[in-house]
Amino acid sequence: MQYKITIIEDLEPHNPQPEWDILPVAKLTQPSDATEQGIFAQAALCYQPGLGMMARLWAFEVGPARGETQNGEKSRLALALAPNPARPDDYLSVTFEPDGTLTAYTVINKNTLAIENTKSLSFLAFAGGDLQGEYWGGTFLLPQQLLNDSFGCSPYKSGDRITGNMLHTGMVEGAQATMAFFPISGKELSNPKQFGTFEFIHF
Repeated sequence: MQYKITIIEDLEPHNPQPEWDILPVAKLTQPSDATEQGIFAQAALCYQPGLGMMARLWAFEVGPARGETQNGEKSRLALALAPNPARPDDYLSVTFEPDGTLTAYTVINKNTLAIENTKSLSFLAFAGGDLQGEYWGGTFLLPQQLLNDSFGCSPYKSGDRITGNMLHTGMVEGAQATMAFFPISGKELSNPKQFGTFEFIHF
């Protein structure tokens, strides 16, 4: 199992929003060890050389937890990627919550460093509803400069592969439930040893 990241050529730097409806959608259906029943969530990724990688994640969830609850649980969507296949243990993580709170960091040589300039990620939260139900989510950009400077990445081309995962954590019947695209186990959800494969393709 792998996810295909579509290479596109027509995004505008000031408004990096592709036509999401025509891109491959990943369904986050793999439960963590402690999850029996999860919340339906999806994700989509695309890439434009020179601009960077765009991500869209959304969850069909009614009344998701706004920030931490009394027990510390919260709803959140996350993308973790190891963008340079020559450095599979170095990765970045972007997580956001229904209220628009976003956190991002890199892990390089086992050192964690927060991405301070989150404005560069062009994060945009959204919410709505369709035939599948109510949803919330967000889109963001992983700039090419970030991929170059932090991970030594060259522009991706069709056939290139990297690793990562996409996750949603929410509350189901009072218990925390985590679902992912690739199987996960243990408490460390962004463990690069459990990442799956993403392959770049031309649309």
